Amino acid sequence: MRPLRRRAPPGLALLLAVPAWLAAAGPAPARPVQDPPPPAQDTSGHAQLEVRAVRKADQSPVPGVEVWVLYRTEEMTVIRARHRTNDEGRTDPPVKIPPGATIASIAVRPTMETAPALRVLNQVVRTQEKLEESFELEPAVMIAGQVVDELGAGVAGVKVCGWFRERWDVETYPVPELDVFAESNADGYFLLGGIPQGHFTLDVDAPERAAVRRAGGLVRTGQRLEGIVLQLAQAHSVSGQVLAADGKAAASASVLAGKQGRQKRRDESGIADVWYYPSRQLIVPCDSDGLFELERVPVDERWNLLVKCPGHLPHEDVLEPGRSFVEVKLEAGGVLSGVVVDAAGAPQAQAELRLRGDARRRPDSAKGKRETGADGLFRFEGLEPGGTYFLMVHRPGDAVQTLGPYTLEDAPEQIRVVLQPGRFLGGVVQDASGAAVAGAEVSVEPVLDAALLAALRASDVAAAEVLFGLNRTVTTADGRFRLADLGPVRYRLRATAPSGVAALQQELEAGREDLVLSLHGR
Repeated sequence: MRPLRRRAPPGLALLLAVPAWLAAAGPAPARPVQDPPPPAQDTSGHAQLEVRAVRKADQSPVPGVEVWVLYRTEEMTVIRARHRTNDEGRTDPPVKIPPGATIASIAVRPTMETAPALRVLNQVVRTQEKLEESFELEPAVMIAGQVVDELGAGVAGVKVCGWFRERWDVETYPVPELDVFAESNADGYFLLGGIPQGHFTLDVDAPERAAVRRAGGLVRTGQRLEGIVLQLAQAHSVSGQVLAADGKAAASASVLAGKQGRQKRRDESGIADVWYYPSRQLIVPCDSDGLFELERVPVDERWNLLVKCPGHLPHEDVLEPGRSFVEVKLEAGGVLSGVVVDAAGAPQAQAELRLRGDARRRPDSAKGKRETGADGLFRFEGLEPGGTYFLMVHRPGDAVQTLGPYTLEDAPEQIRVVLQPGRFLGGVVQDASGAAVAGAEVSVEPVLDAALLAALRASDVAAAEVLFGLNRTVTTADGRFRLADLGPVRYRLRATAPSGVAALQQELEAGREDLVLSLHGR
């Protein structure tokens, strides 16, 4: 493998993509974004916005940097105006904005030497108002490296892709829009700039090949990285079809595939806080015929396949090297359903329900959370037979509940959850002299039925108070505390001084707000 040159080879061009975070700046558009604004407008009464970009270190102007201004008109049309700075670092001409419009945000795009910047304003402009916003731009992180093949030879003309994101935020669906990219030169060398402080991830986009060594990690303002080597390998496409339990196409299924051991694997790069990662995992949805395609799977890698579909059990498979087609037949999962009512039997809306299973069969987030509508009904599907499940219920103002354990074989056809008014535990925490103790932590643990408690512990599941964050609080400046929405049961109450010393513990029933807790030490 040829050693990396200390300076960027000639002819390297930095190409800056639209930063993904710009799309999220400002309010969601009521109508499609118009870019640029519609022509033939009377702009005589428009406000004028001048944006100035300078380097933070010496206040020198940054010419030629692209500036995006996102604003919303009174007609609820969202406009993205693009301008560039002149030799003085100012937008020339100024950005013209109609009176009454709201400036949502201003974004300064990255250059090779300066990092991007974003400012959220949400400011309404007036007729002929003159506005000025100045940005002090931080030095950009620059990364120099080489793209090589399996034998270590440089690969020319491939696209090096960069995101200002952590690794797993990139390996998702849909894949986030690129933040920066560059093309490797004749010897495979590349140079990327415009990267801000924080997380980054690098990958390579090359036809019929996949990056089996990617890079990522944490970088600091103005840092210069050299010697990053990204490696490619031959890849192919893997297609497949997912069928539901009834034999029909599983149009709602999704497929997650990736190299075995990828979650734990990362290799040293020789640079602090920068790592090499294996090939990226792929997440794709099935189409209306249950078909899917995994593009650029390294031909020599062994991959795991996980297929999920509402109402069905997850399906796991192994994609052996060279395998190009997969057919998956899903199994139907079990169901736990019921209704939430008040003491009079009337259905109740806006009750939040969380389903938790034992460590081997813990429902994922899609299965594990529901909120009741006006009919009070809830339904959890795709559950694995033989598991033990617990139902956690809470609605603000009502008592939190931990229900179960349930099994699919023994659960009632409809679980009936009756809401009860929530109870409080409150009072004041004092020291030995009677002075209020601010910042003391007060927590509670429900005294549950022995069988339920044993089942929760066996399944490594916490009680509903913990799950919904109702089990602890911190005293205010006057030493007061209040825990709300507790159940009509006994609780073990514990107060801990700011020093971390647990100085009080007692058991009592919820429903009191006149407690005086005296700590022996602070």
